[in-house]
Amino acid sequence: MANRIDKIPNEYTIDLDLPAQERWIHVAFAERRNLQKLADTLPVILRDQFNGFVAATRKSVIRPLCYMKPLPREYSQEIYGISKLTTSYGLTYGDLVLFNTALDYLSKCTSMIMSSPEGQLHFRTLDWGLALLKDLTISVSFKKNGSILYKGITFIGCVGLLTGIRIQRSVTDVPYSLTYNFRKPVEKRQSLCHLLKCYVNRTSVSFFLRSILENKGSYSAALETINKGNLSCCGYVSICGVKIKQGCVVTFGRGNKTEKKMINRLLVQTNHDDEMEAEGISESWADGDPLLLSTIARKKSLTDAINERNCNRYTAEELMLRAPVWNKDTVYFCMLKPKDGGMYCIV
Repeated sequence: MANRIDKIPNEYTIDLDLPAQERWIHVAFAERRNLQKLADTLPVILRDQFNGFVAATRKSVIRPLCYMKPLPREYSQEIYGISKLTTSYGLTYGDLVLFNTALDYLSKCTSMIMSSPEGQLHFRTLDWGLALLKDLTISVSFKKNGSILYKGITFIGCVGLLTGIRIQRSVTDVPYSLTYNFRKPVEKRQSLCHLLKCYVNRTSVSFFLRSILENKGSYSAALETINKGNLSCCGYVSICGVKIKQGCVVTFGRGNKTEKKMINRLLVQTNHDDEMEAEGISESWADGDPLLLSTIARKKSLTDAINERNCNRYTAEELMLRAPVWNKDTVYFCMLKPKDGGMYCIV
């Protein structure tokens, strides 16, 4: 913890009343140096995060495939608008599509919903072994008809959200927050099927969560949409409301969908199914990935510590920023408070 250097991410507002191609231009221009850095290091990222074949075929195979990938029209237009600025230094539309959709299956995270004296609190750390993401992390507020509709944390060049909060704008709105955690396919053939499904499916999970935040004005409507969602990803979506013990984790992938509701004051999700806790995590399942191997330890450290004391927001935050939850691959920490629309993030 002594070696951690925190910073607040840059904040931007996206005007949803603008044409889709124009919404992110000011962000891309302001962050052009970091986008240039992403363009320069993308071959290395592909090699390290995927394999040498993906890196070697980026221009001849991956770019054309990503260019043709079906996407929701609005998000495709937003990405295209960004690419009009970034193509000049080697970051094409196809590269940005790849970056956006890669988030579905590479983010290992810890999410925690806690009932506290302040009300419902939603915490998360996002872990990904890619240091560049720390420079690319931004805080975004989405504005419609002159006022903020929802907020989220994302990366420069990405238009979807893995962390977000709906803001209460009227008496009929019931605010809530959403986070996504990676769930590993058990078998390699499932991983391949997952990648193929991600390619043909228009909706990646980051687009799915953003669409819910934009179009669903209550916890119940959002949860219903999550449960009906036809996602190709393997993952866990955590949703937190404003009422005490109003929280739920919906599990996707491997041919099943389950819902785990909050029954006590605490609901923690990392990167494994509950039934794996009794058996432990095998190295063969995790493929030697230290973040996946720590998934039970991350959950247990929070659950045990919070159950032993009467935690408030600040003590819970301290626990989230301790090992093993906080680790060398942690990109950002975020605290969401649906009741008053609060969102606090540090990189």
